[in-house]
Amino acid sequence: MPYTAYFQEYLKEFKKQRNRGKSLLIPNEAVECMKFHKIGEGQKYVFDNLMPGKYFIYTSFGYVHQATQTDVVGQTDHYVNGSYQGTTDMTRSYGVTVGAGVLVEKIITIDKDGEVKKVTLKRTK
Repeated sequence: MPYTAYFQEYLKEFKKQRNRGKSLLIPNEAVECMKFHKIGEGQKYVFDNLMPGKYFIYTSFGYVHQATQTDVVGQTDHYVNGSYQGTTDMTRSYGVTVGAGVLVEKIITIDKDGEVKKVTLKRTK
């Protein structure tokens, strides 16, 4: 997306609203200026035919953390005709699933027509 003064103001307000737990939609006029790519793991993508200027690029993805745990919460002794036969553990299993998302962003500058930039987006915080 072109990194214009308008978009810079939008990003400031977006981050303010996000910190408050709210969302702020991108206006349709700005969405029309965006280029989208959907990629899989290890793939590369190219944005070509960009005019010189500053651009805001980002990637976002979601992931899920899952964990299960089993605890012994008691025991049961078993007897047959008064004779001890053994002990069985009583267990309880717990499962936790937490979803999260990440947005990684970068601002790049294209200085001249046809310039090729190699950019790596990594989370730095």
